[in-house]
Amino acid sequence: MNTLIIQTVDRILQTMIGKPINDLQVRILHAAATRTPYTKIAISLNCTEGHIRDTAYELWTILTQYFGQSISKTNVIIKIEDHISRISKNNQDLEEYSVQKTDAKKITDAKKIKEDRKNIVQSLRKKEFSEQQIREVLKILDREQKSRLKV
Repeated sequence: MNTLIIQTVDRILQTMIGKPINDLQVRILHAAATRTPYTKIAISLNCTEGHIRDTAYELWTILTQYFGQSISKTNVIIKIEDHISRISKNNQDLEEYSVQKTDAKKITDAKKIKEDRKNIVQSLRKKEFSEQQIREVLKILDREQKSRLKV
């Protein structure tokens, strides 16, 4: 059984009822994934099939409320996998947006730095600094900028 499915259902249960997933609910999910009859779970746990069905019904009800659509033993795994896929896609989209935004900021910052350097050079030339002096000032500015980026 995919642990991501169990972790997702655990988060849903904690959100919906404030309780973590329990061992019986994990076994019920495993039974759904493997198409194992509830009677086999009941036998392995030495309890009644009715108890397993009641617990499964409670789980399906909570998941139905969460997803807003009917959840049962036959569709629970596909619904959870779809949910995980959507979350993963949303996270990927968010990461791509963040990278694009960061790249745009870097471009904007680079343009600003270039414009600032141009203004500094013009100002120094007006004050009759030599080209050698201007290069020295720009080297100092470059070192300062690199040290700020390291921090």
